[in-house]
Amino acid sequence: MNIEEAKWGEDDDSLGSLDDELDAQATTAGGATGEDASTNVDVEADIFVPPMPGADPYASLLQQNPSNAALNIAMGDFSKAMSLLKCQISVGDFAPLKQLFVDTMTLNRVKLQTMPHGPYLDMKLKTTASMPLLPVSLQSLEERFAKGIDLTTKGDFGASLAMFRGLIQAAPLMAVFSQQEAQKVKGLIK
Repeated sequence: MNIEEAKWGEDDDSLGSLDDELDAQATTAGGATGEDASTNVDVEADIFVPPMPGADPYASLLQQNPSNAALNIAMGDFSKAMSLLKCQISVGDFAPLKQLFVDTMTLNRVKLQTMPHGPYLDMKLKTTASMPLLPVSLQSLEERFAKGIDLTTKGDFGASLAMFRGLIQAAPLMAVFSQQEAQKVKGLIK
């Protein structure tokens, strides 16, 4: 094939004019009445407008309970969580809590690939309808306490000290659902 024969644009007259098509659509839409108006609704229904994203469930939960450090960490607001922990329980050194902070923030998020080479769908994991998935629970604290007691009875005081220290460090980064759970956590720490 010759390059001159492969050029585009010389025989575009057979395609028509876009202005003519738009004018024809405007006259049919403007003159539609009665039964013709219902057919125009069907033409407009072909246009898809995606819904607006809803409110962030963690943000609304944080508005209800702004003094919970674990929820602030789950939202990614480490500085607010650190200031809360400093005011509430006088935490001075946050270095031992660094891994717990990272685990709390990353545990409740997952990215799903929707299509190859497409954008990821960012989902937030929850334990209940509104509570984010947190790495520290009452059950995990009770397990650490039992393991610490077991290590103490076996005479491994270094490991038991590390276990109890981890329990005390993890306790502020959990969310309790009732006064009974709060009392159990306080009992584990005492």
